[in-house]
Amino acid sequence: MQWQTNMSADPVADSKNPRHELLLKFPKPKNAGEVKLLVNAGTAQWGGYMIKAMLNMRGDKVDQWYEDINNKGPEYFKLYKFMEREELYFLKVNSLENNKWVTRGMISAGGPFIDEDRIIEINAGNVTGDTLFIKLNPPLGYWKFDYCGLIYESAASAKVTEATMIFAKNEKGADLMTALSAADGYYYDMPDSTSTANLEFEKTGYAENMSMSLYLKTTGYYDIHLKKDKPEETELIENIYSTPGLIVEISLNEYVKKIKSLGALNK
Repeated sequence: MQWQTNMSADPVADSKNPRHELLLKFPKPKNAGEVKLLVNAGTAQWGGYMIKAMLNMRGDKVDQWYEDINNKGPEYFKLYKFMEREELYFLKVNSLENNKWVTRGMISAGGPFIDEDRIIEINAGNVTGDTLFIKLNPPLGYWKFDYCGLIYESAASAKVTEATMIFAKNEKGADLMTALSAADGYYYDMPDSTSTANLEFEKTGYAENMSMSLYLKTTGYYDIHLKKDKPEETELIENIYSTPGLIVEISLNEYVKKIKSLGALNK
């Protein structure tokens, strides 16, 4: 079971605040120092829908916007400030220290179809008392959480061994070793949902009395398929950037419009 905004009813009528307040309490051992907040979380399905909706606002100027973002131009910094403020896909982790909420890290979202573990380090030495309070304020409709826990200490250090890739081909048998062997800006493009990469790695040895976890180390990005046949909604975009909470209001109204069109909400 996961926690997320209840989107089965009319969220606009039920909401007076564009954000939830999730308060987490953990016991704090005496003399505790650095602790780690472990969160299994991701983007809710509606939050994933809104990524495309916001990009569609760029209309026929979306490629110019992409170029400015990739070059870290003015639009890049405007987007960063907007994302940090609204917490749509990066969520602040706030710790109560000396009766003040202090931001100690960010949870980056994944998904919406796959949730991921995130670890945020928190200095419990700044916390008075025997309880550690954590507060999260996810905007309505954008986040889901399956687990939140605290790691107080690590019993043993982990040995990390990077396995060598020895085979890489796509679904047509074309070799991908050159494209995938290094983070060099040379990408393997996967334009269709049927595109695949079949990979094999050199087996690494480990002792029988040790546990082992495997992680796939990757770099990459994706572009969303857009029509790009309408003019940019420049005024709306500027209003969203300059008005805190407006994007969530627009999002919830869009949700109601969507489910009304499907006959799921009778007003």
